[in-house]
Amino acid sequence: MKNAVQLIAYRNKKAESMNTLIGLVAMCIGIFIILRGGGIGTGILVLIAGGVVAIFSFVTFLDRKPVVIISDSGLWARHAASEVIPWEAISETRIKAIPRGGTFIEIYLNGKHGFDFEVSGLNQPATLIYRSICDRIPSNDGME
Repeated sequence: MKNAVQLIAYRNKKAESMNTLIGLVAMCIGIFIILRGGGIGTGILVLIAGGVVAIFSFVTFLDRKPVVIISDSGLWARHAASEVIPWEAISETRIKAIPRGGTFIEIYLNGKHGFDFEVSGLNQPATLIYRSICDRIPSNDGME
């Protein structure tokens, strides 16, 4: 096998379905506020905000494309790289947990900061993705 895939991470469908449900509930609350005369502006605002959350979450829920692929040939992160980055080009990685903001992995290419990508909200644990990357690059001092 020339280019064996070691790990593929997808969006967590349970989280996205919960976000869709929250958006639909917010829409219902907005309709209720409008119908009860509790402030048309507030009701419309809640209705629109809930609709945006519901639509965005539902579209993300339907997305079946991988977010991160770790293979023998390198790393591919959907929102950060258009092509596979060979392991030889990656000089360092770091994992950062931002309070109430998710978990990100920083990738350094040839000693310079290349890109970050979010690993929270995926079907694989952030630490597993991070360790899988660390195990494949030539030099890495790791966690911060």
